[in-house]
Amino acid sequence: MKRLYFITQSLDSAEKISDDVHNMGVKDWNFHVMSRNEAGLYKRHIHSSNIYHDNNILRQAERGGLIGAFVGASMVLVSNFSPSIDFSIFSTLGVIVFLMFIGSWFGGFLGIHQESYKVAKFHDALDLGKFLVMIDVSAKNMHLIEDMMIEKHSEAQHGGVGSTLILPF
Repeated sequence: MKRLYFITQSLDSAEKISDDVHNMGVKDWNFHVMSRNEAGLYKRHIHSSNIYHDNNILRQAERGGLIGAFVGASMVLVSNFSPSIDFSIFSTLGVIVFLMFIGSWFGGFLGIHQESYKVAKFHDALDLGKFLVMIDVSAKNMHLIEDMMIEKHSEAQHGGVGSTLILPF
């Protein structure tokens, strides 16, 4: 899936884009609007972004999990050279999974306090009161949405194309 980003100036424009995108068959699950004016989005029943769009919680949780798994595997590897410690396969997996879980939890906790790396480039526009429209579409339907936006919503500035995947690095 690809994520299309558009910046618009007004709540009216965001609402019209929402209606047109929904008429094209895009469900709420694949359409989000980010704004500093959450109350306005709520009052007009516009599907707003969620914590996973706003913050780096998933990215940092992935990073923490990878670091935790690496630390766990390193601890088990180092302890296997000790003659007094003998880990079974279940103990080895338990240590790695436990530290991966702790790393994910800690990473997610840190990520909730960071702005999403995917929308960081739109930070200034959002602070100026603009609205970020995010539309998730398949690669084959991407041009249909872009053409509709050019035809019906020339006021919306194209902000780029990204991926819906959240990569740890």
